[in-house]
Amino acid sequence: RGAADITQQPTMASSSAPRASLVVIAGRHKGGKRASSSSSKRGVKGRPEGVATDLKPSSVAGVTEDHAFEQFFYDDATQDRIMRLVQNHERPLFLCNPSLAVRAERAGMDYLLLDRDPRWKKVLPKGRFRQFELSSPRQMRFQYDAVFVDPPFANIQLRDLRRTVDLLASNEAQAAAPVYLAFISDREDAVLDAFAGYGLERKGPALGYASVKQSTQERIYLYGPRADWNPDGAC
Repeated sequence: RGAADITQQPTMASSSAPRASLVVIAGRHKGGKRASSSSSKRGVKGRPEGVATDLKPSSVAGVTEDHAFEQFFYDDATQDRIMRLVQNHERPLFLCNPSLAVRAERAGMDYLLLDRDPRWKKVLPKGRFRQFELSSPRQMRFQYDAVFVDPPFANIQLRDLRRTVDLLASNEAQAAAPVYLAFISDREDAVLDAFAGYGLERKGPALGYASVKQSTQERIYLYGPRADWNPDGAC
């Protein structure tokens, strides 16, 4: 997401340690995430180089999707559905998930959005947004109790995404927070393997996006903790 650099990074917790709640949405930069432009420039016939879809970009709070960076926003029904999960928590962290951050702001919640798109700085109140690059993760001074992620799945390695999520947890409470991840079901086995320890399972039905082809939407799901998940590793 954001183009932030770090000179020193905290030591990452081992993969066996408890993790913070994280919601990751399967798919491309749908909930407002972005990806590196390298793999989105496919040069599809009839489509301008650097554009990931032929569909008209959608907008949230005056910010129009940037398809060259695989940025896509949830449709209203999906926002409603995921917000019911978000509102089970007091201080959610949104990673590449600006459409949920906008909804959380309207609901008067205490939250933080991490995203590479600097336009959100003008949309959200001071202290609610920090520019953030998935390729250069760093810890934040925000005590979250759940993480909701909608990464650019075409441009991120799952192991790298897991390391980023792990790094964000600066204490035991954050490391035990639930994780909700949006991702393409074609790679479901890899998702469950990369996020072993978070107790993820598919949470149907498929997710909806405002400007993603129906055939693609039908393969994107939310992955979240099982009902019997124990952050201490007992389940």
